[in-house]
Formats: sequence, structure tokens, C-alpha cells
Amino acid sequence: MANVTVQNAIASRLAAAAHLRQARILSLLGARLRSLRAKANELVRRLARKAAELGMAGLPHLAGIIRGELDELRSALEGVLEEFARTGYEMSREMLVKTIGAQRLLALINRGTMTEAEEPTAGQIVARYQLAGIPLEELETYVKSLIFRPPDAETVSRWLVEKPPGGLSWEERFWRWAVPAQAAFLTQLTQGLAAGENPTQLEQRIRPFADGLFYKSERIARTEAMRVAERANRATAERMGPYLEGLQIVAVMDEWTRPHHAARNGRVFYRGEDGVYRDETGEILPDLPDEPNCRCMTIPVLTMPPELRGRSAAGEAFRTASGGLIPDPASYAEWWEKASPQEQRIAVGAGRYELVRDRLAKLPTPRPPEWIDFIDEKGRLLPPWRLKSESAEEWQRRREAVDAMLTQRKLLWQQVSTMGFRAPLAWIPKPLHGVMAGDLQSLVRLQRELVTAAARRLTPPLAEQKRRQRWQTDLHPAKEVRREIERRLDVLRRQMDEIKPIIAEIESLDVLPGRRREMLAALDNRIADLRREMALEALRLPEKERAAIKRGELTGLDQSMEEKLDQAVGFLGSITSKEVVNDLALGPVNVFKVPPRSRGSYDPNTATVKIAHDHHFETYVHELGHHLEKALRPSVRQRINKQFAEWTKGAEPEWLGKPYRKDEYYLRRTDGGVWPGSNYAGKIRQGTMEPTELVTMTLQSIAMDPVGVVRDCPEVFDLIVDLLRGT
Repeated sequence: MANVTVQNAIASRLAAAAHLRQARILSLLGARLRSLRAKANELVRRLARKAAELGMAGLPHLAGIIRGELDELRSALEGVLEEFARTGYEMSREMLVKTIGAQRLLALINRGTMTEAEEPTAGQIVARYQLAGIPLEELETYVKSLIFRPPDAETVSRWLVEKPPGGLSWEERFWRWAVPAQAAFLTQLTQGLAAGENPTQLEQRIRPFADGLFYKSERIARTEAMRVAERANRATAERMGPYLEGLQIVAVMDEWTRPHHAARNGRVFYRGEDGVYRDETGEILPDLPDEPNCRCMTIPVLTMPPELRGRSAAGEAFRTASGGLIPDPASYAEWWEKASPQEQRIAVGAGRYELVRDRLAKLPTPRPPEWIDFIDEKGRLLPPWRLKSESAEEWQRRREAVDAMLTQRKLLWQQVSTMGFRAPLAWIPKPLHGVMAGDLQSLVRLQRELVTAAARRLTPPLAEQKRRQRWQTDLHPAKEVRREIERRLDVLRRQMDEIKPIIAEIESLDVLPGRRREMLAALDNRIADLRREMALEALRLPEKERAAIKRGELTGLDQSMEEKLDQAVGFLGSITSKEVVNDLALGPVNVFKVPPRSRGSYDPNTATVKIAHDHHFETYVHELGHHLEKALRPSVRQRINKQFAEWTKGAEPEWLGKPYRKDEYYLRRTDGGVWPGSNYAGKIRQGTMEPTELVTMTLQSIAMDPVGVVRDCPEVFDLIVDLLRGT
């Protein structure tokens, strides 16, 4: 968008809006076709019942009854088309007012008198609304009523009955198929009655012929609904009178687009004095859709402003080049936020949508698809094979580049739509200079800078830091640890006021909603990390008190797995006293890599943890916790079992459910408390009532969310922490 002008900026926005309007129409059409199918099914049942009721004696009347039923189907089809004519008009006027802008449309009127504006002059209207401070929605409503008045019944009827050039009207096509179907119905019902068939058998007899007719009726509805909606769209554009210079074809550019339809994308057909639209070669604008499953549509081209007429260079820049129209991808991103999943699916295609949706569902934090998941840095839809073959790193890099591109286009649109030109960099808010300069990593860096700045503001005061250092030099029981964590949380809560300006800055950034959400989510995640780090620090024992967990033989581990192993070993050692474990039992732990998606496990006989590349840090903590648990002194083990029995007194063993084995049970707590993490913490051995996962699940839960364990399971926290500390 280096040579951005008002006209090509509006054209690219209108092209995107037209695509999205079409997706909404197709979504609505799907619901209407289901309704039409229900009516058609009822028609078959009525015919079968009526034929059975009349019998052979009523055959002379049956032909008229069949004709009447088919005419009712035709009437239902006509109702669908009339609805889409009116809906198409309403969507188009909404599209024009939102995309071109109510103020700009009023400014167009101000250059002269539009054909339907006989009331006050546009200048008076603009002045009155601006001075009165009327809300934008009210201004848009006024512009709609002033320029885009709803069509009357005669106009809608004309849109429905007008034949496409060289073709048949939808009603002629319907009867071309319905008349043979009528004869087939009569023949089949006559034969059925002669054979003494009941209504159900008669219905089954005529069903295949009815299905063929209904399929063709649905095809008529699908094609003609798009045609009448497009005719309504053109009629909407023509309400701009002399300020409409022409119409521009917009094709849906993907792997299914016909080459000759892709070639005409962006072609402008100018309106002649005879009202006919022709391109520069004299070819007449086709009546769209002009082929089966054609998805082409038109958008208006506004008259060149008087100040640009006579200036060839300016005029050339004003018009969008033929074949060069690229729908504004930022418009799609904004629309996507409000669209239904069905409309989103239509906009990108069901295959793409499901591929991306399924991939995102497998993320550690699943999320719904966003527009930037589907396009490249030029705003084009990616082919399914590319989406499927991208690695996680490639996917993320592309999303970051696309995000920056969309933000740049959004800013450019705002500039040229308000000022008519691309503004100097100095006019742009400083945080977005990199975006406007085309730096694809600028938004990523901006997010990192804002999150880092927030973390600095949340650093505890110096006096608090010194107090915490003194606190860490002593060994405290679990209850005191909990109180210390709560105290540190209070400090953090008081400091949250310090980052309100950063939150306000993010919320005011002129970026896409998805990016703004990501920035706020990144800030929330950093705060959560600070909260977790702060609580874990309070849990750590003085250096001289810590147990040593030694690594043994490592088999097949890559660098990332070794890093997670080191983190888990360090965490467990930092919260376990060397006085609690049996030094002989706590020997080196071996770690063996297993295939992805395998369950982690621990073999006490060989002191071996089995772990997969796709396992997270907390899984390492869990399995190493079994190694640590094996080394606990018998008195510690007895204390755990005794407390577990009290918490589950009277509970009956229950199966853990899928994907666990049939011999894996757990006990519910009967004291009103909950297990940390999940019911898996209450797992028992088959035939015993002793816990096998309480220690490991508590350790895993503390590693993931120590504050949550303190809040939800204080008594479990106290038990396990006191046992590991020897307090």
C-alpha cells in the first residue's frame, strides 16, 4: 500500500466487505434451504396421503393436486428469493455506509444534489449533525434513509423476474424440471394405487423423483438468491446517482476460482450515458453470477473528486488498477471478531477452517481460529497443504508477520480515509513507528517491552526484598509458609496500581483486537508467573538444608528434555529437607525417553523415569516425585497414610474413568475438602486403601500453581510441605 489513496483504500475495504457480506448471505441461505427441504418433504407426504385417500376413483383429480403442491413449492422458493433481495439490499446499504462512511457520503452530497435528496442541502445536514454532536449510529441511520431508501415491491419483483442475458428466468427453469416431475409423480402414484400400496409405500415410490426435483430447486435457490442479492447490491450503489462512476468486479481468489474469473478481478466497468456498464474494451458488465457456483460480485467505484479531474497522474492514482484489487485483509480481521463460526467457515472454506480449528485445539491453551491463522503476509488465503505442513515455529513467525501487516493496513486506511493521503511517520504514535515502517517484528518487540516494563514496576520495594531474604534463611513450618505467601500476594496486589498506565496504553493502541488481546494475555501470564515465582521462592529451603537428587543414566534425551529435567530436579531438591529422605534409597535417578503421547511412568526397581518429548515440566516433577517418595522414611510414609484415611473415611473406591485401566480407583474426600489437581491424587492400589499419588500430584500441583494449592487445599499443602521439610 505504498501509493495509498482514498479511492483504492475504499475499494480494498469494499472488496473485503463484499466477500464478508456474501459469507453472511450464504450462511443465512443454508438455514432457508433446510426450511425449504422440510417443506418439500411435507409435500411428498401430503401427496402420498391424498393419493391413498382418493384411490383409483380420484385419479382424474390427482394431476391438479400435484400441480397445486408443486406451485406451493414454487411459491416457497419465490419467498426465499424475495427475502434475499431485501436482505441483500439491506446488507449492501449497511456495507456502503459503514465502509465509505456516513460523513464521506454526506460530503459527496454536498458537491451537488442527489436524485433523492430534495430536503435540506447536504451542507446544512453536515453542519447540523456536527454541531449537535449527534452519535455516529444516528448519523448512519439518517444517511440510510436519505440516500438508500428501501426498495418498493415492484422493484423487488423486477429483480426476481428479470432474465439473465441469453438465459431463462428462475421460474421458467423451475417449471422446466417440475413438469416432467409432475408426470412422473402421477405415473408412480397410479401404479402404486393399482398395486394396493399404502401411504408409506406410495411415499417411498415417489421419493426418488421428488429428491431430484428438490435438489434442482435448491440449486435454483442457491444461484438465484446470490443473483437477486447482487442485483439489490447494484441497485443500492446506483442510489448514489451521479457520484457512482462505475462498478468493479471482485472475485473470491482461492484455489477453486476459475482462471478467467480470477483474471477479471478488479476490472472496472464504467457507467455510460445509456446507463450500461462497460469496461475499457467495451465489454458489458455480466449479470452475476454468470456461471454455476460463481462467487464474483461487484462494488461501487466513486466519481473522481473535482479537484483531481484534469490531473492525469492524480486520476491514475485515484483509480484502482484493473486486476490489481486486493481485498483489505484488516477488514476481514475486524469482521471475524463478530462473525458466527458458520460465517467464518464459509469465508475461508470448510476444509481450511476445520484444519486450523483442529490444530489450535491441540495447543496447551486451546483457542478458536483467528483470521491471521489463514493468510500470508500479502493477505491471501493459504492453500490447505501449506497450513497442514507448517511447523509450529513457521506458523508463529507467519502469524507475527501477518499481524504487523494487518495493523499497518488498518492504520493506513484510517489515515487515507480521513486525510486523503498517507501521513508522515512523525504523525503516528511512537509505539507503532516500527509497524508503519514495515518492520514485521515490531509488534512482537512492543509486546515484550510493555510486559517487561510492567514486570519492573511489580518488583518489590527494597525493604520488602531485604525482609524476604532474611525470611529465607530459616526453616519454617507449612502454616508459616502459607502466611508468608499470602503476605507477598498482598504486596503484589498493592503494586497492581503501578501497571494500570501500561494496561491503558495497550487498550488504547490502534491495533487489531486479536493483537490487543494477546498483549493483555501476555501481561496476565507474566503477572501469573511473578505470582508463581514469588510463592515458590517462599517454599524454598535454605541452601544447606536441601536434599540432593542426583541424575543417573540419561537415554535418548534431547537438550529441551534435559533442561526440563534439570528444572524439575532443582525444584524438588529445593523444597525437600535432606533430613527427611533416606540417603541410601535416594540414589541416582535414570531417565529414559519414550515415544510421543506415551504416559510418563516410574519403575522403582530400576529407579527409572520414562518420559516423552511432548511432556511438560510438571510431568517431570510428577514422575521424579515417585523417586523422591520411595526414599521417604517409613514414619513419614505412615503419617501420609494415616491422614489420607481420615480424609476419606467411609468412601467407596471409584474407577478413575477413561483413559485409565479398569483396576485404577480413587477415593473421594469425605471431610468436605478437594484433592489438588484432580481426583487422581486420591488414587489407591487395587485391594488396598493406601494412596499412591497424593504426594506426586501435590508436588505437581505446587509446581504448576502453588497459590492455587494454598487457597484450595491448605490442609494437603500443610501435610506434604511439613513432611518434606521435617517440621
